[in-house]
Amino acid sequence: MSLDNIIGVGKAAEILGNTPGTIKNKCASGQLNCKKIGNTWVLDKTNLEEELQMGRTVQYETENYTVVEVNEMFMTVNKNTEEESDLFETVEEAIESLPERN
Repeated sequence: MSLDNIIGVGKAAEILGNTPGTIKNKCASGQLNCKKIGNTWVLDKTNLEEELQMGRTVQYETENYTVVEVNEMFMTVNKNTEEESDLFETVEEAIESLPERN
């Protein structure tokens, strides 16, 4: 794990669209690649991004953006920069957030 990519349970929960409790349970059961330091789970952000890639399904596309479903939430991905948005609860909210739609 590179120290630049180390994150805690709270940030991992945001990235994966889960609760911190779910992330802790996945760490304890070995479902996520993580380490426990004292009483704190730490994760490599790179591994989470790989996990997200595996669980994504495309819901909508424009010339410059893709809207993908991630763990029953939705985000936009810029095709040129690969920048990802925050998570949205519905695909419609994600589509409405696209700069091309405004």
